Amino acid sequence: MALTIAYALVSAIVVVVFGTVVILLSTALGSFADGQTIAVAASTLAAFAVFQPVLRRVRRGVDMRFNRARYDADQTVAEFSARLRNEVDIATLARDLDATVQGAVKPASVELWLREAGS
Repeated sequence: MALTIAYALVSAIVVVVFGTVVILLSTALGSFADGQTIAVAASTLAAFAVFQPVLRRVRRGVDMRFNRARYDADQTVAEFSARLRNEVDIATLARDLDATVQGAVKPASVELWLREAGS
């Protein structure tokens, strides 16, 4: 559903960009013989240029709004990674990992396997 909403919004934005550029360029280039053809070609290029950046931003916004589990899990992983960089105590690291995993995905059990230093 979120993907459908994202593509519908992006399609609407691209159509508005295309239509606006066609109208503006047709008006500006109306005195030229092929003003309409140039306007349509330039509008197509403009719509093509804005598609990917707009899609990325809209999908991020829609995911934050409708797909909170994925967004929250990404935030949890980012916060855990930031804490992990500063942690050197294995026991503290294990507790923090357990709390992070329990909060993010709520598994039935969590096990942490560590190799010995010489292995």
